[in-house]
Amino acid sequence: MPDIIRPSFYDPLKRAAKTLYLRELHQTLGEFLADGSSIDVIYKHGPDQLELVHVAGQKPTIGAMIEVQGRDYEATQINWTFVRSTEIPSRIDPSFGSTSDLFAAVRDLFTRNGFADEVSLSTAFFNFSTWFNELLPVAPCLAITGPRPEAMFLLDLLSCISRRPMRFASLDRAVLGSLPFDFRPTLLLSHQSAKRKAQELLSISDRPGCQLPRGTSVVNASFPKAVYGGTRFTYDDRVAV
Repeated sequence: MPDIIRPSFYDPLKRAAKTLYLRELHQTLGEFLADGSSIDVIYKHGPDQLELVHVAGQKPTIGAMIEVQGRDYEATQINWTFVRSTEIPSRIDPSFGSTSDLFAAVRDLFTRNGFADEVSLSTAFFNFSTWFNELLPVAPCLAITGPRPEAMFLLDLLSCISRRPMRFASLDRAVLGSLPFDFRPTLLLSHQSAKRKAQELLSISDRPGCQLPRGTSVVNASFPKAVYGGTRFTYDDRVAV
């Protein structure tokens, strides 16, 4: 697994470099391309900044600005408080072997920490899906029930390996409205509200393309979620991954 660290500030020199660059720069925080390759962000030490990585085959391309298929990309500028509240890989590590090996290692992480085989398998599937959320017809949702200490420990483990994990007490419009549009975090929710509006929001936030108004613009409202629902998950339409 890649090293996980906490980034801080976006390098302002990249903005100055853009003014000297003649071709249009496309801003992104990660996307999948038509040829099956992908662009994502990693954190670079000293100075603190986000860089882009293009993964196509065994040799990734990394830089503050990269060219892919004749287009030039740079990382989107976002409020640094959001970046500091999540975990972003610092490098690409191909030594994990095959995809099957990586999946087995993730599943074993939960098994070694005392979770049942069925729970470990379901959680490993959910974790993998957070890294490919944009390609899925429904935003993945992991429904967690049972004793609170074990559930919080499971969320702790997910916060180490899910894509851009962010911990919140519960889901509401204020949470979704505060998130950058294309940041696409994995929401780890330690409480499921019984209020009707919260239940409805939990339901519609599964739908790709779901957006909520924010001032004169709209924000993305569809993210992967792991939700702790106490000893019983009360929303009947939730499907545990």
